[in-house]
Amino acid sequence: MIRSFLFALAALLLAACGGMEAATGIPDPFATPQPFRGTGDPKIVGGVLGERSVYIGAIAGLAPADEAALRKGIATNAAALDVLASADAVPLESLTLTGTAKPGAVDFVLADGATAIAQFSAAGDLSLIAVGAARALSESLGRLGSTPPTDATAAAPAAPGAAPATAPPPRPKRTPAAYVKAITAPASGQAEPLRRAVVQSLANMGVRMSDAATKETYAITGVLTLGPDQGGRTSISLIWTVYAPDGKNLGEARQENALPTESVRKTWAEQAALAGGAAARSIAEIIASDFNKPAP
Repeated sequence: MIRSFLFALAALLLAACGGMEAATGIPDPFATPQPFRGTGDPKIVGGVLGERSVYIGAIAGLAPADEAALRKGIATNAAALDVLASADAVPLESLTLTGTAKPGAVDFVLADGATAIAQFSAAGDLSLIAVGAARALSESLGRLGSTPPTDATAAAPAAPGAAPATAPPPRPKRTPAAYVKAITAPASGQAEPLRRAVVQSLANMGVRMSDAATKETYAITGVLTLGPDQGGRTSISLIWTVYAPDGKNLGEARQENALPTESVRKTWAEQAALAGGAAARSIAEIIASDFNKPAP
């Protein structure tokens, strides 16, 4: 599943939306103001999926403009390969990719703090280097089927005559499961677009969405409240509550705003889609905080 859709939404984790637009030629749909904003943490995607993001750091030996273009190109291509990457803000607890340019190529090092965990090179012009580096980064992280190395020597060839090392098989990825138990709204038809938006956005984040409760699903409820019309605007409140599989209340995500009353009456489906999509970020954070707790 390609999560680049989500990455545009969580801009602190990814390459700037302008870079996406330049690369695809498609105007960024998230550049327009949204009536709701979630209260999620920048680590929500990594928290849900148990993955760490990568900061595309300095690339020595290039002119400033070329360095900036290459870093952004690597982040954009990495996003298309399911790697959480940013060339702008430094994601919390991220790995760092740095490079050193040489004629026609760049040597890269992927590091966890001061410890190198992978080394690779990419050659060609800047666009080809961006593609090659993103693919090598994805492979180093195990995103394309290879086993992630534990240090920089893990990817080195075996010495002559030595028996080849046997890499352990990749462990199956655990992802949380959830279902929307109920959404309460003043009128029929107001809850369904909220439910669809939350389900789709959580699925994009890697949550396995279900239509019913099981012994492993997190339950989500929502309550929509509409205030009276005041000067042509209507106050809207949304409270989302997340429950653990054992029924424990894990917390709430709240949204409040005042929208033009005409928008609420005539274009509620669009407003609800934006609101539900934004709320999913906070809901995902609550789920991740419980799902990724160390076992007692």
